[in-house]
Amino acid sequence: DAKRGLVALREAIAPRGKVGVMVWGPPAEDDPERVFARTVDAVAPQIGASAAWPDVSRASLASLFEAAGLALIRHTVVAHALVFQRAERFVSALLAARTYGPQLRALGDEAVAAAVARFYERVAAEDEPVTYAPPATLVIGALPGAEIELPHRPSVRVPVV
Repeated sequence: DAKRGLVALREAIAPRGKVGVMVWGPPAEDDPERVFARTVDAVAPQIGASAAWPDVSRASLASLFEAAGLALIRHTVVAHALVFQRAERFVSALLAARTYGPQLRALGDEAVAAAVARFYERVAAEDEPVTYAPPATLVIGALPGAEIELPHRPSVRVPVV
């Protein structure tokens, strides 16, 4: 449970300490992972592949931190694009990494093939690249009333080789 985890972190930090948490999301409807989860749902609705996406809004996370006795002091969404050279590799990665992968495979090759075919129709052919930029929400919390430092990193220029 997220609240218990945050309570444990609150109890472990020093009075001037900070807690950093990363949560995947917010989901984008055109995100290839979301599209694939919906194709799994179309083939096997009992799996519920696209059902569980947490609310990662600032208000929701601030409420969760407050319930755990922490104050939310930073909330940032970041994304980093990954390019899979073939849609087939993207699908294989999802089937291996997501909890619905084994559930779909347990339904047999026909169910897997149906979900994959729908994905290829909607996003990219099997041998075409897929760009995946999953958003992650980063939050920092601290004990209420604590004096803390949040140093800002200066911009870094990469040397020309």
